[in-house]
Amino acid sequence: MDRQQKKGFSFAEFEIEPATRKLRKEGEPLPLNAKAFDVLVYLIENAGRVVAKEELLNAVWEGQFVEEANLAVQISALRRVLGDRTSNPRFIATVPGRGYEFVGDVSESEEIIISDRKLSQILVEETITESPDDSGGSRRARYLDSRVMATIVAAGLVLSLGGGAFWVYDVFKSDRQTKTARGSERQILKRTYPISGGTPFYAAISPDGKSLAYVVNQKGQNSLRLAEIAGGNSIQVTPYNDWQFGSLAFSPDGRSLYFTFRDSSHFRSTLMRVSFFGGPLRELITGVDSSVTFSPDGKYLAFIRRDEEREKSSIVIADAETGKNERVLVTRENGENIVGYGISWSPDGTMIAFSAQDPPHNGSAVFAANVDDGGLNKIVDTVDNRIVNVVWSPDQSGLILNRNTSNAAGDGQIWYVAYPGGKPENLCNDTLNYSIVSLGESADGQIIAVASRTDPEIWAAPGGDLAHARLIISGSQSRREGSAGLFPAPDGKIVFCAKSGVGRTIWEMDSDGGNQRQLTSVEKNSSDDQVSVTSDDRFLVFQSDRSGTPQIWRANRDGTDLTELTQDGDNEEPAVTPDGNSVVYSHLHEGMSTLWEISISGQESRQLTTDYASWPAISPDGRFVAFADGKPIVSVYKGLAVTRIDGGQRVKFFSVPASGVLYNRPEWSADGKSIIYKDDEQGFWRQELDKDNPTHLVGADNFRITHFALSGTDLIYAGGTTKRDIVIIDNHR
Repeated sequence: MDRQQKKGFSFAEFEIEPATRKLRKEGEPLPLNAKAFDVLVYLIENAGRVVAKEELLNAVWEGQFVEEANLAVQISALRRVLGDRTSNPRFIATVPGRGYEFVGDVSESEEIIISDRKLSQILVEETITESPDDSGGSRRARYLDSRVMATIVAAGLVLSLGGGAFWVYDVFKSDRQTKTARGSERQILKRTYPISGGTPFYAAISPDGKSLAYVVNQKGQNSLRLAEIAGGNSIQVTPYNDWQFGSLAFSPDGRSLYFTFRDSSHFRSTLMRVSFFGGPLRELITGVDSSVTFSPDGKYLAFIRRDEEREKSSIVIADAETGKNERVLVTRENGENIVGYGISWSPDGTMIAFSAQDPPHNGSAVFAANVDDGGLNKIVDTVDNRIVNVVWSPDQSGLILNRNTSNAAGDGQIWYVAYPGGKPENLCNDTLNYSIVSLGESADGQIIAVASRTDPEIWAAPGGDLAHARLIISGSQSRREGSAGLFPAPDGKIVFCAKSGVGRTIWEMDSDGGNQRQLTSVEKNSSDDQVSVTSDDRFLVFQSDRSGTPQIWRANRDGTDLTELTQDGDNEEPAVTPDGNSVVYSHLHEGMSTLWEISISGQESRQLTTDYASWPAISPDGRFVAFADGKPIVSVYKGLAVTRIDGGQRVKFFSVPASGVLYNRPEWSADGKSIIYKDDEQGFWRQELDKDNPTHLVGADNFRITHFALSGTDLIYAGGTTKRDIVIIDNHR
């Protein structure tokens, strides 16, 4: 037990403890942001004399460029908390033209602080909500608007923010205790960072644990913001625009922010840097397919670059300041590919940790690559599921992992494993999904993550009018109704995919959601997905891995008589022709995906395309096939192409907006004049064949669509309202 003696102060009904940074009124703690607290302490320590504004700025914001308006904001916050008035001050008087004076009577006391290090404590959590990770105003390619940069400079980007926002610890006790690798038990605290005016998507924590960077989405537009953790307020780095942001990272010295993004002029994810002391937004590297990590001295950065064409992935090191002088540290391919989104440079600077497939095991492990020669060493044993992000603890005593609890997307959890030789332990163990993109830890042991939750729903929009859509069913997290496929059957029922115990099967229901009935039988650890129904209502057509590999299957309309139509290679993404006589699908063989057609009996097949193509959709007249063109780079395709189903050259090609996605299959409109596909964040895109650019069909705010289909002019879709929180986890070590 440690005992320290420091000065405390009391004035009127208030007490302030500088050492513990607590302000109390009649024994009850009061919320106060960090800078306002520091201003109050300095004024109290100099009570009875006028403190010049310049002196206060230098004392509280030492070495930082801050406008005088920031000081006024903090004084205003103090007066609100203390119940003080400018016209009749009890405590803080404004001396025009000079500064401020603390005029209250102050008593000084010796404050005894006792700290007791406990080896066994109860886990404490905070209830939060989320949305799934199942799978970035005015457009500017290179530079921030000068007004935005002026705002950044004025604020100093030290986030000396005013206002009365503060952390809320709405916690409850759990009956579970968490044990470390050494067998002791400890307290773990989860808390959410308050966000207003949008939904947070990605987040990063500064090395000193005092600041956050995050991306917030509002009405389909994204903005990058910076905030002081203790204060809760934020400032805008970029205005709301159509950039698709990716990872965020502070430099080791905390003076710069790095982030990846895509837009219409950047097909590949691009790394950018902005200094906290002003200047242009600098474009550094193209083709950054992961988060970035830094050498301890901040001179170098590293990232993953994926070569989907050759099915390999590499860790690349480059100069942090310029992005130049790239060198490949390690490359893995075939069944040993690097998986996930994050890598991490060790605090001692000697190695970079990453997750990769680990044959002959069916899972992933964490490896460390020697920075000098690329030599590999397995540092976390293989697990059956996916490890998708890796972060070293600042003292190198362990690693933080984002690890799926199954091989399905959307169930990421935060784990800790002691280094060396520890076993992974779940720090959260809840029903939330923690984003694979956002994971980090500050020097004081705060873990940053973004937690999400979506309760699945299925909706119908008559005439495709999203503003007048009606709810069909509210689903459940455990079943995820419609997320892997749904289809309006000719008999008026809706056929959809849903989890059933140990697998995913096909179900049907009435158009109002009633009379739900399972159609296909459960096969352990298999999934029936991407279901369609033939126009004569005789057959279900879907993809399934119930035979061991993804294949195209057919079943009677009632789910009986399951028949495997394809056998060779991986065959997925079936689309039934309008006459119901054949199925067009994607055939993947030796890294090449082409479109094929097979009869509904499974006896005749033919190749339709020779170039890389996937996700076919057939026009209502059966003459054309629309498809995702080219091999995807981290789920991003070159564009949307249209070709004749009987062969020949492509007749159309359309670029896709940065937020547009072609997986889960596009759909033709009933009149055959346009093609509809999803937006990654909100609503749909409609591409008319006689126009160059698509139209954005915007639905409810923060409703992310996972799958959809057309029934005439009516639109049926599955998805859920996004509920996300920035979460900080404390005391995990």
